[in-house]
Amino acid sequence: MNKQDRKIRRLLKKERIVMPESIAQRFDFTVAWLQKNTERKPHFFTIGIRTTAVLLLLAFFILPNVSPEIAYAMQEIPVVDKIVRVITTYDFEKEDENHSESIRIPHMEAEDGMQEPLDVINEEVKKMTDEIIARFRESAEELPDSHFDLLIDYETITNNENWFTLKIIITESAGTGSNAYRYYHIDKSRGEIVTLADIFDPDFDYVHIFSENIKQQMAQQMETDPDVIYWMYSDDKTFWGFYEIAPDQNFYFNQDGDLVIVFDKYEVAPGTMGYPEFVIPRTLYTGDL
Repeated sequence: MNKQDRKIRRLLKKERIVMPESIAQRFDFTVAWLQKNTERKPHFFTIGIRTTAVLLLLAFFILPNVSPEIAYAMQEIPVVDKIVRVITTYDFEKEDENHSESIRIPHMEAEDGMQEPLDVINEEVKKMTDEIIARFRESAEELPDSHFDLLIDYETITNNENWFTLKIIITESAGTGSNAYRYYHIDKSRGEIVTLADIFDPDFDYVHIFSENIKQQMAQQMETDPDVIYWMYSDDKTFWGFYEIAPDQNFYFNQDGDLVIVFDKYEVAPGTMGYPEFVIPRTLYTGDL
């Protein structure tokens, strides 16, 4: 606890306001989270963060205790407390003449009943990455003169009051060549892990509807840009290519709230196309969520 924290607590003690343990824990958690996520910010920014924390404390605890009218009015204000904290539990880099590893593995924590689905994801991510790392190192040991590269990383795509999405990035340049994204989603309103199928009404044929739209987007892109290439079925289906998405196809919601379908590298196009993404028009699914 630094000087500013001690000053805040002295002020609270002076005012004879007893902070309930649940509020104290939430306040300490908020300050700690802000400190951790702003540790590289300038000093004046950190002071601003603390001031904000004090103002939040005044607004949500002290004022309701002083004024019954304010307390009554604030009963209708929802409290956003479903913050998912994502920390790096394994951070490793190694490079020699023929082999390189760059690995960051996440671990997620939360409060208020959110930990159970996060533990499922944590366990699945750990199991998956452990297997990939073990396979990679075994291959590198057996073939010391061959070139092997492994990248495992992650990105928090969404972490708001309603939704959490984590993306795992896996790139392996040799061996089985695992090149993939893995997305994990939690609906915070339900506290449940969700897949694409869980989002829509059971009677809504999202697989067929989205697949047809994606085919149209592929055709339009290839017509506009000769460098764009997708593998698509010919009209008589004699040529192998994209036919339809999987029921559990990778997806995420972008910053505009649009549904984005994601394909792995080489899944529907040459490697030069990377990881193709297609934004699905809302008109295709509005009312079927």
